[in-house]
Amino acid sequence: MESDDHFCPLCLSPIKHEADFVFKGRNFYRCDECHLLSVCPDALPDAQTEKNRYLNHQNYGCGPAPVLVDLLKRRI
Repeated sequence: MESDDHFCPLCLSPIKHEADFVFKGRNFYRCDECHLLSVCPDALPDAQTEKNRYLNHQNYGCGPAPVLVDLLKRRI
């Protein structure tokens, strides 16, 4: 696993060691200070890819109406 110098996105401590593991082709690193598990920023999707993924993802209850209102109406 290759070493990537970058900073923890939570505590901003430098991460200067090899990846702890690889999953789906991305290197994951654990911060030595706060123990956050993260990927190198270079492995994150660009804004357009992220938006496309978001627009295609279907969660129950997503949209303009709150889920709780729908659930309560069904109980009446």
